[in-house]
Amino acid sequence: MRKQFQEYNRIFFSSLLLVFFLALSLPVQAEQVEVGRVLAATKGVTAQQPDQEPRELRRRSLIYLGDTLSTPEGGRAQLRMDDGEMISMTASSQLVIESFSHDSDNPESESESSVKRLVQGGLRTITGAVGGDGYRIESRAGTIGIRGTSFDLFTQNGENLYARSHRGNLYVENDQGRAEFGAGEAQNAAQVTAVGAPPEAISAEDLPDFFDQNFEEDTSLSMADDDEEETTADSEEAGNGGWEDDNSQEISGDELMLASTTETITADRDDPASELGDNTGLAAGPFGFFIFDYSAPVAAGSFFSDSINYRESVSVSGNNGDLLLSSPEHANSFYFSLEEQEPIYHKKMGDSDVYWGTWLLEGGGAEVTINDSSYDQGIVRMVFATQVHNNIETLPSGGLYSFDMVNDIGNIEVNFSSGLMSFDLTNIGYGDGTITEFYSDTGVELDNFVYTQGRFVGTNIDGVIAAFRDSDGLLGVGVFERSN
Repeated sequence: MRKQFQEYNRIFFSSLLLVFFLALSLPVQAEQVEVGRVLAATKGVTAQQPDQEPRELRRRSLIYLGDTLSTPEGGRAQLRMDDGEMISMTASSQLVIESFSHDSDNPESESESSVKRLVQGGLRTITGAVGGDGYRIESRAGTIGIRGTSFDLFTQNGENLYARSHRGNLYVENDQGRAEFGAGEAQNAAQVTAVGAPPEAISAEDLPDFFDQNFEEDTSLSMADDDEEETTADSEEAGNGGWEDDNSQEISGDELMLASTTETITADRDDPASELGDNTGLAAGPFGFFIFDYSAPVAAGSFFSDSINYRESVSVSGNNGDLLLSSPEHANSFYFSLEEQEPIYHKKMGDSDVYWGTWLLEGGGAEVTINDSSYDQGIVRMVFATQVHNNIETLPSGGLYSFDMVNDIGNIEVNFSSGLMSFDLTNIGYGDGTITEFYSDTGVELDNFVYTQGRFVGTNIDGVIAAFRDSDGLLGVGVFERSN
């Protein structure tokens, strides 16, 4: 019996040791370190950790240390790093997050670092809290460091490197030397024409054509739907300065006029659309949402009391704005210059004109004013429209309506008989609510702590404009067109 007991103990402890050593031999899954998140991404944008399968990115997806971020042909992505850096990746680009360390409580720490490797393609960035020697972007052809805040960078498979400064001073260096350049200087760009070639400071005018062609895509962070056509100021056929798309029409006659670039939109009070019985809530406008985001708290406002002042191709401004979805800072008034900016998107929906866009400010004259304080860096998002149903009393008393998202993937279903709404927004959230909640200051709560607020536009309920806020306080705008 004693022998059996000893044999049992021997087998038991041998098995225990075997399990222990097997556990030691198993690979330990390192905890992923979050370094940022996705603000917006088109279909096909991915991130991949070493020895793992790629994962597709969408709005609010996390970015981790060691990720290789890739955009497909025709794709693009907008990122925000944890130190506040804003990055816009162009099509067919690949960026590796090599190193990142930032302590918001001790931003002067010597351990602060942000090192990325641009394998292919281009990016535009406004740098965040990490700067100086702790910040650099590497490629096979050379390394770029900053003494400034905003620049464009492009490489063809790492075989060369081209850079342009929008604000501040930068340098490019490799084993063959170093070239310094900066915005406002005669030499405001740099190039390394091949691996092993020395860096050379040049004028931005001397950059190769393919550099500018790469940034002709929507790197200003405007994320319109791929099918949405954007026209340019060179168009002589558009009736209001060239920003209208092929489906739009010039407003004329008794309708609300879009005036010339030196005038403002004004409402004709004899407009028959405002005489729907006692439904005085259908207003000519334009009205809408304004959002400004940088490393400071997001400032936002909903402007439905007073009409927004839109001077086409010149500026957009608003006053007496209400707090939007509990944003960190209330934008009571704003002024944004459209000169030298990417064009604003425009779409005709019934008798409503809907305008929206997202712009990356990089200094060099670009400016936005919020509550009498001016900024030359950050991200501006806005959406506004004419013929807006400011009050729910002007809405239909019955009917089922469906609206498809124009600048993303999603759908809103509305039952005007019951007042219920259903949201199926692929990159934003899902959920149900009521029209009353949608029109309220707090908005409709979707899943993942996302809230949305909006208005119906057009006499015949031809579209929807909306604003969104996620659990991190990031805000965005959406445009929907009626599909039934």
